[in-house]
Amino acid sequence: MGHLGGDTGVIVLDGVRVRDDHRLGDVGRGLAVAMDGVNAGRMGMAASCLGLARWALDQAVDYAKVRKTFGVPIAEHQAIQLMLADSAMDIYAAKTMIQNCAWRLDSGHAATAQVSMVKAFSTEMLGRVMDRSIQIHGGMGLTNELRLEEGYRFARVMRIPDGTGEIQRRTIARQLLTGQADL
Repeated sequence: MGHLGGDTGVIVLDGVRVRDDHRLGDVGRGLAVAMDGVNAGRMGMAASCLGLARWALDQAVDYAKVRKTFGVPIAEHQAIQLMLADSAMDIYAAKTMIQNCAWRLDSGHAATAQVSMVKAFSTEMLGRVMDRSIQIHGGMGLTNELRLEEGYRFARVMRIPDGTGEIQRRTIARQLLTGQADL
């Protein structure tokens, strides 16, 4: 599942010496430097999830307007409207979280808990939105023709890299327990 053709492997460096002029950051601060890159990746991942979720919602809205049951577009059925509304709320919440977290990072504020919240929420949100979009499309949503099923598989994969939701929640809790989560 996921990144077809992507090469994933393990690199082990043992006893490697790096000249001072090739070092990133101060000695003993390598994890902090690495985490800056991980945090940037988490934000990019969250933004990708937001864009794909918006695409899935747009597909569902368009389909709901043209697909008819009982002589009316399914968009007129309350059950469909509730799924569309829930998806819109999820997307808006993720977008707002991403924007706020990006502002924090750009402003130089500590944002460890917020980055974890954004990563966990956005990846899980995408799964919910993709699921609802497939549900609204019914049997057509399960076909390869509309690419929703591909999006759903992608959504599931996004919950794993750069820390699972459980890891993100552990980070959030640790930040809360040490008084470092500025909400």
